[in-house]
Amino acid sequence: YEKNKTDNFSNIVIYSAEKSTALHLVSGHSAYLLLDSLSKNSPAFYNFNVKNFERMQQIKSQYVDIDTNEFFAPNLLKLRNFIVFQNQKIFVLSGKQKLFPSNNKMKINTLYVRNNARIPFSKLLSSIQFDNVVVDGSNSPFYEKSWCDSCLKYQIPCYSTRKSGYLCLIP
Repeated sequence: YEKNKTDNFSNIVIYSAEKSTALHLVSGHSAYLLLDSLSKNSPAFYNFNVKNFERMQQIKSQYVDIDTNEFFAPNLLKLRNFIVFQNQKIFVLSGKQKLFPSNNKMKINTLYVRNNARIPFSKLLSSIQFDNVVVDGSNSPFYEKSWCDSCLKYQIPCYSTRKSGYLCLIP
C-alpha cells in the first residue's frame, strides 16, 4: 500500500535555506532537485533537509543546476526561467533580470523570487500575471521585506521561506 501511495504522489518542495535556492520536484519515484551552487556545496543543508525528505519519500533525486537554460524530463520542462511541472507554471525571477511590458501577459501559478530580484513590482505586473509569490532564503532581509510589502499592497499572497520555513505545493 505504501509503495502504491508514493507512485502517484506529486509535490513541489521549496526549501528554507539561508542564502541558497533549492526546489524539489517530485512525481512518484522520479525526483528532480534544482539547486544553486551554494546549496550543492553545503553538506549540512543537504543531509538535514534533502536527504531526510528523500528517505521519507523513498526517492533518489537527479540534481539540476537552477541556472541551467534547458532541461527536459517526464512531467518537467525547464526553459530559462520557466519551470513547468505537473501543470504548475513557475517563473524564477533572479538578481538583475529584466522584463519588458507586453500586451499579452504571461500567466503563471507561482512567481519564485531569488537572489535579490530588483525589478519594480509595478513593471512586473505589466508583464506577468501570477497567483502567488514565493521569496526564498537567497534574498537579503531588505529585499524579502520589499517583496512581501509589495504583495500585500497588491493583495497577492506571498510566502517567505525565511519567515515560515519550507513550502510544499501539491500540483
